[in-house]
Amino acid sequence: MGEVIHIDHCGNLITNVSKDKLVNGNPKIRIAGYTIPSVVTTYSHAKAVSGLIGSHNLLEIAIFNASAWEFLDVHVGAPLSVTFNE
Repeated sequence: MGEVIHIDHCGNLITNVSKDKLVNGNPKIRIAGYTIPSVVTTYSHAKAVSGLIGSHNLLEIAIFNASAWEFLDVHVGAPLSVTFNE
């Protein structure tokens, strides 16, 4: 479990889930009833709602050229869960 701790000026959702917590498999992220099936490596790969590791080594939720904050309609403190696909 984790939560959104910051929303940046582009509408990316920065969470408190560290990169270290995501190394044990292929993470599946759930936030605001939406499932994100994988983590991409760059913002340009975030065509749909995607997870990626930001510059502070934290999981971010992003959409390329759009606002994940507006799309998901969540705020700081919004919960998320991370499970791992086999």
